[in-house]
Amino acid sequence: MYNKAMELIENYFFSYKPYLSILLIVISVIVWTNLKKIVIKHAKKSEKANFSSTAWQLTFNFVKYILGFILIILIMQINGINVSSIAAGVGIVSVVVGFALQDFLNDWVMGLSIVWEGYFSVGDIVRYKECVGEVIQFNFKMTKIKDMNDGSVWVISNRYLSEIVLLGNWFDVDVPGAYEVDLSKIQRAMHEIQEKMNALEDVKNCMYLGAQAFESSSISYRFRIFCSPLARNPLRRDLFRILQEVYEREGLSIPYDQLDVHLIKEREDIYEKGDLA
Repeated sequence: MYNKAMELIENYFFSYKPYLSILLIVISVIVWTNLKKIVIKHAKKSEKANFSSTAWQLTFNFVKYILGFILIILIMQINGINVSSIAAGVGIVSVVVGFALQDFLNDWVMGLSIVWEGYFSVGDIVRYKECVGEVIQFNFKMTKIKDMNDGSVWVISNRYLSEIVLLGNWFDVDVPGAYEVDLSKIQRAMHEIQEKMNALEDVKNCMYLGAQAFESSSISYRFRIFCSPLARNPLRRDLFRILQEVYEREGLSIPYDQLDVHLIKEREDIYEKGDLA
């Protein structure tokens, strides 16, 4: 038995199979190394075309797995392993396992869509349901978002990301003004708020757009602030702080809901006489 095993090993190493397998591996490493250099070079150039480094990285890893799988199949064929019979046996099991992998495949399909369509990338600020935060990690299986409000990290399977929103570089804030205040005085106050907002470091531009809506107890005036999405919440607080300072100096009050009660004289008389049933 021992002699027969040694004979098989000697025959194998004196055949072309091990050396062709090693040659394939060496060629694959050389091709892969050069391909990686080319991809990295084009990835840096493509940053201007909005094809993020995240997309390049994920695509690169995906191609690596495919090429590795092909290399394994070729080496198995060279060494006389019947790949078709293995595939047939695996095929029976795959039908059973397929249902269990359905969610996994859905995650990968959605991950590929995110990459190729450029929905978002690592570092972008997004909104998912009640979470607004920064994408800190992304792969074909899941996405991690760090909430801007409390620092919590959301781990979301990619198949649930169809409703994710990529935030832009501006947002609107409505502030209240009283009906009884002279319009010219309100306009001066709003333009002063605009100037003070534009003086802040994180503000790229602040625009006062004018009256937005007539509410029940106030008029809403809209500001549009251009900034990084990460600066939204701090700048919103800065706007309201400046609003309070300007209103206080100008003698303007912040309106609030009030209830005016008007009684009819005849109705008062009826109540006094006690004739109302």
